Parts: sequence; C-alpha cells; structure tokens
Amino acid sequence: MEARSLDVIAPEGQQVTLASGRTITAKPITLGQLPRFVKAIRPAFGALVALVPASSSPGADGGQGADPEGALDPVELLTAYADHGEAINDAVSIVTGEPREVIEGLNLEDALAVLRAVWEVNQDFFAQRVLPLLAR
Repeated sequence: MEARSLDVIAPEGQQVTLASGRTITAKPITLGQLPRFVKAIRPAFGALVALVPASSSPGADGGQGADPEGALDPVELLTAYADHGEAINDAVSIVTGEPREVIEGLNLEDALAVLRAVWEVNQDFFAQRVLPLLAR
C-alpha cells in the first residue's frame, strides 16, 4: 500500500505555524481522545453541527455556492464561539495536545488558523460518519 493511501486511512494531521514561529499540529481525533472530546464539545455540538450544511455538506446549500473544500466561515465560527468558547477551547486542546492555556493565549488570527485546521482534519469523520447517524 502506498504511503499516500495510508493518509486516507489515517491522516497525519495539519501543522499551523503561528505568528511567533511556533507550530501547532491539528490531529485526527483518536479513540482514546473521543470520550474527553465528546464530553468537552457537547455544549457546542448543536452550534457546530449548524456550521456543517453551509460549509461542507454537498448540496446542502441548494447550489448557492458553499465552499466545496468545506472551509469554515469565520463569522459563523465566531458566532458559535461566542456562545460556546469554553467548550471549543477544551476540544481544541484535546485534539492538538496543547495545554488549554496555550490555546487561550493565541492571537485571533492564529486561533482561527488552528480552529480551521482542527475542523479540516476531522470534518470527514463528523460530516460523513457522525451526522448521518444522528440524522436517523
């Protein structure tokens, strides 16, 4: 099996270089992280699910031009963050392996880049596996 094929099965993650030069890696959620992640993100789950149709579900926007790459809309993300920032900080800390203090200390541009990376690395799992199960 080619190394590229393995990336589809188990993506390595996405590195984000911060303004300070430090790197944070957004990784796919592991089975061991899942209980803590779900517990952390539960208060924000509904708000985050609401982001999916506008950003990554094929045809969910009725052909109105949703970003085909599934990028998060910063305004929608900030709206979700305003109501559920604590939960999102905890979840991002779990997925990146960075202490929560590091996540909370990011400037807004770096924070948005890290949030996007966490979303991009994990969106397929949630959009293609979790949401269809919840829709049943």
